[in-house]
Order: sequence, then C-alpha cells, then structure tokens
Amino acid sequence: MGIVYDIQRFCVNDGPGIRTAVFLKGCNLRCQWCHNPESLDPQPQIVRNKNNGTWRVAGRKMTAPEVVDIVIRDEAYYAKTGGGVTITGGEPTFQYDFLRELLILCRLKKINTCVETNACLPREQLAALLEYIDVLLVDFKHYDSYQHKILTGEGNELILENIKYLNSIDFPLILRIPLVPGINDIEEHLSAAAVLSSSVEILPYHIMGNDKEILPIECIDILKESKI
Repeated sequence: MGIVYDIQRFCVNDGPGIRTAVFLKGCNLRCQWCHNPESLDPQPQIVRNKNNGTWRVAGRKMTAPEVVDIVIRDEAYYAKTGGGVTITGGEPTFQYDFLRELLILCRLKKINTCVETNACLPREQLAALLEYIDVLLVDFKHYDSYQHKILTGEGNELILENIKYLNSIDFPLILRIPLVPGINDIEEHLSAAAVLSSSVEILPYHIMGNDKEILPIECIDILKESKI
C-alpha cells in the first residue's frame, strides 16, 4: 500500500512518448522553490488555494495493482509513441518498497518505466531498482554542495556519486535542471551538468507553490462545513 497524491494521463514532458505520471507522496529534500509542497509529507493533507479558498485532498492510499490498472489503460498510446509510466513525486524512492512493487508490476505488463528522482539515496537501493527501470530522470538542483544544502537541506555528494555510478554502467539518464532565477541560473551549474550527462533538460521555473496552503487532514470537516 502506498500514498499517491495524483495520477496524470497523457503527459508529454515526463520522459519519452505519451506517458502516465504517477505522483507519490513524501520527499527527503526541502527545496526552497518547490511548487508541489503537498508532496513533501508522506501523509494525506489538504491543499487550499490562498486566492479563492478552494481545496482538495492530496494523498490517498492505493495498492500497486490499483495504480497499474490505471496506467495500463493507455498502453495503446505507449506502444505508438514509445511512452509508458513515469513515477515521480515528491521523491518516489521515499516510498521505496511501494515504488519497487510498482516497477515490477509494470515490467510484467511490458510497460516502459521511467523514474524521476533526486538520486539522494544509498547506491545499493538505487542499483536494486535499475533492473525494472528503462530511463531515469535525475533532478540536478545545484552543483555546489554547500549551496545545495542551504537550498534543499542536504548536500549533493551522494547525488553526484550516484550520477557517476549510473554513467559508469551506461544507464539511460537524463539530467533535469529546474532553472531558478538568482539561484542556479549560472554558467558553473550548467557547465557541471553538461560534464555529468550528454542529455540535459532545462525546466522552467514557476511559482505555483506560492498559492498553496497546506493543512492537516483533520481540517476536512471544518472545510466541508464552510461556505467557501
């Protein structure tokens, strides 16, 4: 059983082809620019729009077969476009056992698998997943470990070691850079990314997270009774 906070079908920016993106809750980093603050805590929460007061529950318990039943609905599109499923978050490896179960089930169904990760996990755990992953999307947030810790709460030493390991075994890898103005939009960071991978994607920065207020799930009765 895992905690899923969203499933989006017909995605075209989360790996090759048309894909279904499965968002798992929970993250081991705390990026200052995170636009999905509802993804950080592993437990279900309420996301309230600060501008208009509308709200929704982020996070529901699902079994791996339940998730795969949704993913497989679009297998015809995957076959036509070279797509598949992308498991993201949050940080999907935060729910490691559930992620592994999802990947194994997708592999059994012959669904192309992509995982978006910050790669901040022990190499042994990462290596154990690779058998069931076709492509890795690795978020590369800052080249300097000191700045990385200030911005995310953790240094980048383990991340860099894992990226180098993936390169050493020639594993399909795409580095993704959320380019945040005034933080990592600098030549040194982009140059470091180019050295680490021949495949780099630049992600635009947006401020969607600024409009979100995260409330505990216990507030749901109060919100249901409100007129907003």
